Amino acid sequence: MKNRIKCELKKFLHPLPHRIVIVFLMILPLLFILGFQYSEQHSQVLFDGEWVSLAKGKQSADRIRTDLAGLIDESWLSRAKTMLDDVTNSDLGQMDMKYQTVSDAYWKGKYTYNNYETNKHNIMTPEIVKVDLEKHSPVYGPYEGWLTRLEIFKYCAIVYIISCLYLFSDLFNQEEAAGIMDMLKSSRMGRKPLAFAKIAVALIMAVTVGLLMYGVLAVSTSFMLNLQGSKTTVLMLEGAFQIYNFKEINQQAFLLMMVGGVSCTMVAAFLSVIMKKPFASLAGSILFYAGPSLITIHFFNTAWNVFFPSSFLNFQALNQLMHFSWVQINAQIYHRMSAVGLIWGTITCLLMISIIYFHCKNKKNYILKGWRS
Repeated sequence: MKNRIKCELKKFLHPLPHRIVIVFLMILPLLFILGFQYSEQHSQVLFDGEWVSLAKGKQSADRIRTDLAGLIDESWLSRAKTMLDDVTNSDLGQMDMKYQTVSDAYWKGKYTYNNYETNKHNIMTPEIVKVDLEKHSPVYGPYEGWLTRLEIFKYCAIVYIISCLYLFSDLFNQEEAAGIMDMLKSSRMGRKPLAFAKIAVALIMAVTVGLLMYGVLAVSTSFMLNLQGSKTTVLMLEGAFQIYNFKEINQQAFLLMMVGGVSCTMVAAFLSVIMKKPFASLAGSILFYAGPSLITIHFFNTAWNVFFPSSFLNFQALNQLMHFSWVQINAQIYHRMSAVGLIWGTITCLLMISIIYFHCKNKKNYILKGWRS
């Protein structure tokens, strides 16, 4: 079996487009970081009455948040109110980034202070959410670097998942297109052992590429972005109060990316078994990915398509994270991660069984064809 897996791995890496896609995924985080930095350097914002680059404005805003960093309590509110009065009296316009930063900090902090304890003891708050509220304290701090990292991660993850669909959409039907599948199935090693080897290669490559890409992203953003405030809490209120910090959200996003990559890999592999043409299986894979995001059917107080990979990393309005954003939407999934894992773990296992079944069915006919030839 090891030799068979090695053989299939060489076959998978042999096409030049496959190697180009894999290398591209490795350098993609760096390209996005450089692109974001270039864009921020050439965009202008009004900060403290002066036009500065967006990058400098974000740095200055984070310095204000660093000065206000700490547990949100009465003393914190007093400091934030004093700072808000100062910027208000300085005649800064509401479009000024400094005014927006201080105003947003105070009003969000006040809202948090007034509702944190209330929701923790509210009988309508689910017990599992109360556990989160007991586990975390509302902490304010800088977060611009984390916002940028999550934004870059979003695009990298989406490209990774779509790349999995492309890389494995011809996993089985490439032999069919070459006209040698009947010959392969005429031998014992060309049936179940071949199917197991191809599935193993698909899983190994999907996980390895995902881990390497995330590793490049983690290392590069750590050096090139200011990732202060990993314990800054993100607060949401939609039915029940929920609270997480950026480090937890980052870990959750990584897990969702890997679940999405592996599940899409198995879907693409399954379609490559039942469809003879590589183009048809690729089109079917893209339809599987994009289709659910085009339909909205409400189910369990959220969209049913939230359980599809195309919605796993839907970081909507990420630049307004402290208002309503992907993090709020994703917070609903946070307590259903076990459900998401169970659903896609079961589907992946069923797809593996189906792949082996469809690849090996009618094996007598294939043996007969091979004998006659």
